[in-house]
Amino acid sequence: ITSIALPCLETVPDSVFINANDQLTSFEAPKLESARVFEVAHNDRLTEVSVPSLGSTSEDFYIRWTISLSTLEGFPSLTAVGENLLIEDNFSICQTEAEAFVAGVDVGGSSRANENYGDCE
Repeated sequence: ITSIALPCLETVPDSVFINANDQLTSFEAPKLESARVFEVAHNDRLTEVSVPSLGSTSEDFYIRWTISLSTLEGFPSLTAVGENLLIEDNFSICQTEAEAFVAGVDVGGSSRANENYGDCE
């Protein structure tokens, strides 16, 4: 599978894990508004994540260990994370963008943006 589109998904009472998919290049869930946990990790070819309606997670939000994902623009509505927000160890996301993203979200627990190695031009 190289692409996942969930056009009608609005709420996930538990977790959304997009993890360890070697061939996945894009994921979109345009109507998803909330989830307990949202995590993207270990997806080497993933270049696009579009979840424009995601406003909150009741627990955690993680973007980590991606190689090709170069932006966090796919989450323009995220304003609240109930527990932990972590953007780290991403090879193509700019550290400055990661820090600005984290600063713009109300986080109930810990938040961190570190070791993001993307070009910040």
